[in-house]
Amino acid sequence: FGTDHVTVAATLAERWRLPETFAVALGKQCTEPPVCRTSDCNELFWQVAYFCANVPFSADRQTARIGSRLRSVAYGGLGLSFERLSRVFDDVVEQYNALRGVFAHLAPRDGDVVTILSEAAELIDSIDNDGSDLTQAP
Repeated sequence: FGTDHVTVAATLAERWRLPETFAVALGKQCTEPPVCRTSDCNELFWQVAYFCANVPFSADRQTARIGSRLRSVAYGGLGLSFERLSRVFDDVVEQYNALRGVFAHLAPRDGDVVTILSEAAELIDSIDNDGSDLTQAP
C-alpha cells in the first residue's frame, strides 16, 4: 500500500496528538535501541516499543523463542528477570489466544493473499481521502 506499519503508527500517534515520546518511540519501533537501563523516558519508551513490536506471537509457548538481541533489551534495558520475562510470555500467549478466538470467525477459511489484499485495497479506497475515518481519536 505504499507505506509500512511504522509510518502508519507514528502518523496516527501524531494525528491523535499523543505525547511526542510515544510518537517518536512508535516511529523507531523496528530500530534496535540501546540495551542499558535508562531513566530517559524517550529511550525507555523506545525500548518498550521495540520489545513489543518484535515479540513473536503464536498460540503456544513458542513466543519464548526470541533472539538474543530482544532478550538483551528485556534483561538489560527493561530490567526483566528470566522469571518475569517468562510471565510476560505467558500473558502474551493468553492474550493472543483470546484475540484469535474473538476474530477467528472473520478470517476466510480458504482466503488467499490476492483476495485479502484486493478487499483491503477496496476498503482503503472507500475511506475519505484525508483518512479521517481512521485517524480520529476514539
